[in-house]
Amino acid sequence: MNSKSSPTWLVHGALFVVSLIFGINSVTAKIAMKEIDPMALVFIRIVSAAIILFILQKFFIREKIQSARDYFLLAFFSLFGITINQVLFLKGLALTTAINATILVTTIPVATIAVALILRKEAASVRKILGTILSFVGVFFLLGTERIDFRNDYFVGNLFVFLNAVSFGIYLVISRNLLRRYHPATVTAWTFIFGAIGVFPFGIQQVMATDFFSISPAGWWCITFLIIFSSVIVYYINNWALQRTSSSTVAVYIYVQPIIATLISTLMMGEDLRWQTVFASLLIFAGVFIVSLKMREELNSTKKEKDLFIESAAMRED
Repeated sequence: MNSKSSPTWLVHGALFVVSLIFGINSVTAKIAMKEIDPMALVFIRIVSAAIILFILQKFFIREKIQSARDYFLLAFFSLFGITINQVLFLKGLALTTAINATILVTTIPVATIAVALILRKEAASVRKILGTILSFVGVFFLLGTERIDFRNDYFVGNLFVFLNAVSFGIYLVISRNLLRRYHPATVTAWTFIFGAIGVFPFGIQQVMATDFFSISPAGWWCITFLIIFSSVIVYYINNWALQRTSSSTVAVYIYVQPIIATLISTLMMGEDLRWQTVFASLLIFAGVFIVSLKMREELNSTKKEKDLFIESAAMRED
């Protein structure tokens, strides 16, 4: 377990990188799914990432899981963080619009705070609730209600993306306890290993039916990005940040993703940067700032918990 504390700016930076990658994720996934079945893409992404993460953990971290109970917990976490999350997101993205998916994914912070309060993992905070609402308003202002389409044609896709958001919110809350005892790379690797087992029945048939030689170079670049960046790198960084602050602080950075997606589309498609975009971005970042006001206090609290854990472990060894 890594017991080192980290400065606030570094945790913020890590969470911004996570949002940057996830902001690009929807675009690359949508491009890839033009050439490959969503369930085949889930299978290839998760299984490939699991192999890479296992090799890295095996040769560089070399940390062993201490008990059968922890293996069970990792398998349980992977159900929400990988299997349900990835299957429902890509299947939902294929059945709804990108705008709808972007809006529904931003319910992750709300779901995370609700789960944390229900399970009593975090204390209720006016600042967290206020910041979450402020950022949520910013997302709607950024995308524009006229671009959101919740017709019955997209009901199943919308439902899948929403349930994906709830699933990931549950994962952020319940996985923190295990991250206090293990290196984030260890938790990430085993989460993906169990996740690969979980997605096997959903994607193996589609993979067998896929004509890999027909996939274009652009399609392969998108698949590679989804494996390396959207899986291996982003989950490690996310778990690293989750080890050092609250699940609601990690979740609220979801609101940064629409800004990134909008800026990418602006740069790639040559669209003008509207004043509405700037104003909405300010609302979103204001919400993130309000939620993160307690981050230093949370970091200090986490450090104290780790110090107590180390001290108690040393006493047992004596």
